[in-house]
Amino acid sequence: MMIAQKTPADDAMSVAFSANEQQVESIANGRLTWRPGAKLRGRQPRVGVTLSDDWLLFETSVPGGPNRALPSADRLGQWLRAHRGLPGGAKYCLSSMTPRKVGVRAECPVGQDAELPSRTQWACAGFERALDSFGQRATPPAGAASKEGSSNTAGQESDSVDERLATLVEQTAWPANQRSRRHFAIELETRETLAQAQLIQDDDDTVRLFFASDMSADVHTSPLTRLAVRVLLLTANDAVRMARAVELADESGYEWEVTWPQLPTAAELCHGLSALSTAHRLTYRELDALAHENVARTYLNARGWSL
Repeated sequence: MMIAQKTPADDAMSVAFSANEQQVESIANGRLTWRPGAKLRGRQPRVGVTLSDDWLLFETSVPGGPNRALPSADRLGQWLRAHRGLPGGAKYCLSSMTPRKVGVRAECPVGQDAELPSRTQWACAGFERALDSFGQRATPPAGAASKEGSSNTAGQESDSVDERLATLVEQTAWPANQRSRRHFAIELETRETLAQAQLIQDDDDTVRLFFASDMSADVHTSPLTRLAVRVLLLTANDAVRMARAVELADESGYEWEVTWPQLPTAAELCHGLSALSTAHRLTYRELDALAHENVARTYLNARGWSL
């Protein structure tokens, strides 16, 4: 590993990647080049990692020029379903600026109370899996299906669970209702409509924060509207830090989620709630509008799909 110019940001990056040092090519001015072991379309990609405004940002693009074929509706759905169970917040994206640009991203807040090395290692693991899975049919990890919706484990936990989750929610000061010892409903900061995120701690101590996207049932009856919704959500993935859109395994709906391998800090949970609030404000009106085929067709044409 070569360090061209050492700065405080470089020191933070060195700490973050201490467990992945052998895969780091260079660190300079708060930017790091990481070479994951996974291959993307037969090549070992370079992942740019930037420390910016207390965020660690991972990003790489899928090889190919501006004339590459646009992804099919089936492929877009595979990417959205592959998010279920993917660690570290890794996600597939369509560029909000360039419709034909497909990428993989992850974002981690790096506040003083965040466990930077462990969070970075978790993000790297998710990024590796996302790169390995690119182009393959999505098969959610064992047990992932049971974590969709309101979680089957929420009402089955032992009374011996400690009060850390309740204390964490109280520290955030976001309005919340406790549904069980491992399940809280937390109000999001939305406009013109009420929305709640579900915060659930599973038996393996992983934590998931999510809300289900409300949309017309007509979205699922038309291939055109289904394609438009998938394009919208993958494009929104590029714009919303930390959160990602997920398609349910049976293709019946969509969720936005943030996950952690263990109990997050209060600051991380606040970041997650802010991210879901942004995702809701960014997409809830559009999802309703895209239930109409004429609107969906206009949107897709604007995004580069010739229909």
